[in-house]
Amino acid sequence: MRSTALRWSALAVMLLPPLSGLGCPGRDGDTSFGEEGTNPLAPPLGPPVSYGAASIFNQPVPSDSPIEPGSQEIVEFLRRQHPNGIVLTTRFWSIPACYAGADTSPTEVRLTAPWRPLIDGRRVTHIRGVPIPQGAQPDPEDDGSLAIVDEASGFEYDFWQMRQTADGWIASWGNRIPLDGDGIFPTGYSARGSGFGLLAGVLWPEELRAGRIEHKLLCTLSAWACAAGGPVPPATESDGESLHPRALPEGAVLQLDPALNLDDPSLGLTPLEKTIARAMQEYGLIVGDNGGREIALQAVQMGSFRSNPYRDLITTEYVEDGYIILDHIQISWLHVLALPPQLADPPIALADESIYTTSKISP
Repeated sequence: MRSTALRWSALAVMLLPPLSGLGCPGRDGDTSFGEEGTNPLAPPLGPPVSYGAASIFNQPVPSDSPIEPGSQEIVEFLRRQHPNGIVLTTRFWSIPACYAGADTSPTEVRLTAPWRPLIDGRRVTHIRGVPIPQGAQPDPEDDGSLAIVDEASGFEYDFWQMRQTADGWIASWGNRIPLDGDGIFPTGYSARGSGFGLLAGVLWPEELRAGRIEHKLLCTLSAWACAAGGPVPPATESDGESLHPRALPEGAVLQLDPALNLDDPSLGLTPLEKTIARAMQEYGLIVGDNGGREIALQAVQMGSFRSNPYRDLITTEYVEDGYIILDHIQISWLHVLALPPQLADPPIALADESIYTTSKISP
């Protein structure tokens, strides 16, 4: 997220009663979501977004990767800071994806963030030519995330705090990124705090069902565990604010101990947990955002689908609001790969100014 707004933790979700009526568990009376947070009007999805083959997200962790000095102490700090363990979010605080069709008309989205950049001395006001399919639903939580995949143009459009009003679509911020690129905004201005595309490192039901994940997993840490002082590559910006000496910068990579035998029945891993843990061993976790008191992985949100694609995958405790608790994957199994130097003042600029409209700054 682009700010450190309070997020719902998995523990809070388990303790709180349902937030709305049966059959339509949307928040604040929202009835646009169907059973279990699905979207009865969701447009059809295309194939999972994987970006270019050379993307860092698609690279396994080299077998000779050095470990950060003090990794054990950092991991113990992470364990204490995340009492809810490791979870997979599928309903709230995850990423809705939708695909533009050939008949999707482009539209403008008004942008409202106070830090919107200037182009030739004029403030950005809108992003143009966005193909928003009918039925698209942003995340109903404060982040309001939405990723729109336009295969015709070859771009993914990412939005933060997006919503539809009587006057059209509005978002705090929006930008686009090439589908065949590396999944990273080179000079920031992303819809995440880290500069990563919204779909980078996100889990898709197809790969969970196949039992094979071939990319890094984006994870969020608590705000107290996300370091101030700028990102480390490959992240290009950061909203980390923690001054704790063991906090990790956005862009840091963690790996589950590759020597651990995930087939050992004493570990008690469910098939879903084993699939995710194996990806954590082979590709690693990359810190891409800050959040609640759990290390959260993100799946394509249930609001992207007309029926729940995760239902038949769950053989572990499944929390009502879409938090899959990965009870048997232990934070203590992780280590931190050697960290590059932090970028205290990374260059922040629009990579493509042509997609925006501007207005004169008021005196």
